[in-house]
Amino acid sequence: MLLKKVAVFLTFAVLILLILVGYLPIIFGFFQQDEWLGLARFIPLKNEGFWVVFLNAITPSGAHYTPLSTLLIYSMFSLFDLNYSLYAIVSIVLHISASILVFVLAKILFEDFKSAFFATLLFGVSAAGFQATAWPIADVSTHGSTIFGFASIILFIKFVKTRDGWMIALCLLTLMISLLFKEITIGFFALFPVSLFVLNSFKHHEKIKYSLIIIFVGMIYLIFRLFVFSSADQIGSGTSFDRNTFLYNVLSVPPKVLVQSIIPSFQMYDVAHQLTRFVPNSITGEINSPEYEEFVLKRTFEATNLLLFTIVVICCLVLFRHYGSKKTGLIIFSILFVLINSLVFVFAPERQGIIFTIDSRNLYLISGGTIVLVMALGNLFK
Repeated sequence: MLLKKVAVFLTFAVLILLILVGYLPIIFGFFQQDEWLGLARFIPLKNEGFWVVFLNAITPSGAHYTPLSTLLIYSMFSLFDLNYSLYAIVSIVLHISASILVFVLAKILFEDFKSAFFATLLFGVSAAGFQATAWPIADVSTHGSTIFGFASIILFIKFVKTRDGWMIALCLLTLMISLLFKEITIGFFALFPVSLFVLNSFKHHEKIKYSLIIIFVGMIYLIFRLFVFSSADQIGSGTSFDRNTFLYNVLSVPPKVLVQSIIPSFQMYDVAHQLTRFVPNSITGEINSPEYEEFVLKRTFEATNLLLFTIVVICCLVLFRHYGSKKTGLIIFSILFVLINSLVFVFAPERQGIIFTIDSRNLYLISGGTIVLVMALGNLFK
């Protein structure tokens, strides 16, 4: 028993050490972009007292409603002032916390310590979500939402296994907390009911009962968000809606998210840049010209994304067919996790036009699902 505890301790120590090796350099950075905006918003409130800050945080002021992120950021500003290293340390600690939850989740899903270790390692050092930790203040919301999102999934899986009604109640509570940090987990209101029908042995009336409960809570949140949006400062901004662009994003963003959560978009862009050199300049424009860069992004990069997605799908089908269906439920769940949650970016109010790349920080949550998929496919070889 003692040796087992020592082994677990050493495992977590190694994981944390590897994460620190990758992320400790960020403590030597400094504030940038939105972080200065956040500081500027806090300065007028600095001497106003807690209740003024609290009311400012919970008052709708835009298309998003993330009061818990605002409160946490204001708290850090009041404690750390301009000491950037402390913000970076908090960000690393939050990333380690999310990684530990990935370990717990993977241990439940795979029922195997080794698989959980490698899944956590992949998440901890993944380049896909690097920005979520390397941009400490701006992405406190991403960390908070992801941590409570992972906790919500863990509770949902425990509910599926135990049929304990308290588990689904805690699952929905943690999901609501996650949404008050950032809305990236809103897809869980669709993921959980779909998973109930596809993946477990609940009786049909139980599936309907619990799905309706989840959907009901989701509808309450949606109505609340519509109310917040209608009272926000930015309503009526005049942005146009293009149905064809929207439909294209609905179809193309999930494959792009899956691919870019495996291969960082900047590396794919470099490959697209090199491939475009084989295309005549009469089509692409002069190398490094604005026309050339536009061709790289809108043509080569886009085609590369979809080609790699096709290759991933073919590999999955071949592996699945050749090695059997030992992990069918896990593979389906991880695919649903990635595809459903990727649609959040299509509905983001600030995104206009065709979406070619997904910001690294927005892949942080989804990379957890991608890693589970990769590990599940890898386990087919056992």
